[in-house]
Amino acid sequence: MKSGMSREQVRSILRNPDLSTVAVLPKSPFFGPQESLVHFLKPGTSFEEWQYTDGGTIYLVWFCGAKEEPRESWRVVTKFSYPKGVVF
Repeated sequence: MKSGMSREQVRSILRNPDLSTVAVLPKSPFFGPQESLVHFLKPGTSFEEWQYTDGGTIYLVWFCGAKEEPRESWRVVTKFSYPKGVVF
């Protein structure tokens, strides 16, 4: 997975996500895996999170685009993984 990949490219590699969520990045400080998004997005920016589970690992892929851009056109911003069961 690389930044800038399309949703179709991600699906072709990983399949459809197990869970998909649209959210808005809150102002810091906050806790959880989305905290790493503050290095890529400004607070108040909408993003989409695709979650995949493989064995004991949770994988997250985050998409974002320009404010007026349709979600279908959003591209990968970054990714993150962590062991299943971790509490943030």
